[in-house]
Amino acid sequence: MVQQDAIFIKINKRFRENMSKEELYDESRGVWKVNENKVKNVKYAFAIYKGIIKEVYYIDEWHKAYSTPYYYRTNKTFQDDPSLKGRKEFTGKVALDIRDCFIEKSVAKYYKKGEANPIKYMNFEELYKDFCNEKFIYSE
Repeated sequence: MVQQDAIFIKINKRFRENMSKEELYDESRGVWKVNENKVKNVKYAFAIYKGIIKEVYYIDEWHKAYSTPYYYRTNKTFQDDPSLKGRKEFTGKVALDIRDCFIEKSVAKYYKKGEANPIKYMNFEELYKDFCNEKFIYSE
């Protein structure tokens, strides 16, 4: 089985063209209904708007929804709200070393027509090969 160590996150309803990089980070990192077992291996998050990659993040850690501070997003929900059951958010940083070959590129070929789930698990090495035209070498 191919490792799913990347995640596409559709942020269509939360995106604005004039967002700051901090606002984009806040809107991209949470709050998502994800498979807890799958996200344990996810190292990269791709913020997707209308099928176009807007940013790539390296994920440091996944957390329970609204358990870490947001700087631009208002929290109208509390951590113990039942609607947050199974929802997570990540903390991380922009993946500066790899982002340039992904930004503003289409991910349309990875979706079937009508696929609406905002979360899609992917294999990072395959994405890197597709977008960057080379094999990804993991560095420690």
